[in-house]
Amino acid sequence: MTAKVQSISANGSLCEARSDNDLLFVFPIPAGADIRLGHLLELDANLFDAPQIVRNISTGKELKIVLKRNNVPDLRLPMAHGTSRFPSKERLGGA
Repeated sequence: MTAKVQSISANGSLCEARSDNDLLFVFPIPAGADIRLGHLLELDANLFDAPQIVRNISTGKELKIVLKRNNVPDLRLPMAHGTSRFPSKERLGGA
């Protein structure tokens, strides 16, 4: 799935990338990785809690990240106390 970098934390350690179908992928930026606002990333939206290789389409380089299951909210789901905004399989598949 392709996601566009929307935010990088002030200290440069955390990235938020948003897909076209409004899923937000939040992950720590590996040391030495060149990730900037607006970069397009190709990632596996079905691989959680394990290392994966992500391709930075904008630079042509690869980086290794770990997507934690609890750091992938579906922005189309309402926010409510005590509920999960984790996307369905269909949404993770691009729906």
